[in-house]
Amino acid sequence: GGKTALQQTAARVADGFAPFVVVGTTRHRALMMNQVSAAQYILEPEGRGTAPAVAAAAHYLAQKQDRLLLVLPSD
Repeated sequence: GGKTALQQTAARVADGFAPFVVVGTTRHRALMMNQVSAAQYILEPEGRGTAPAVAAAAHYLAQKQDRLLLVLPSD
């Protein structure tokens, strides 16, 4: 169908991992939020690659009770 890679990835995890976190750049903020409104977002000033994005998500989740981290790049 006509879903983006981000929407397809979100659909795969929505039932078992909600709420989930999406990491992206401030430049893509509106685009991401229009495509996947049910997510929590971590916004980077600029893209630095997968490893820093995963580190940001891990740091964020370390402060939460439910700390399951599943990394699914959708780009």
